[in-house]
Amino acid sequence: MAEPTVTPSDEKARIVRERLTLYGLNPSVELVQQLMAEAEADIQRARTHELNM
Repeated sequence: MAEPTVTPSDEKARIVRERLTLYGLNPSVELVQQLMAEAEADIQRARTHELNM
């Protein structure tokens, strides 16, 4: 059976998970996705605010 292909995104996720574990954190995939979505929303709000100034 062939080894599964590891994508750059998979590798980033693995590295992030390892680093969070070093800090004693072990968030679920859903929590990571939620935090990423919230961060993206914050970035968009900041960009909109800058454009409106």
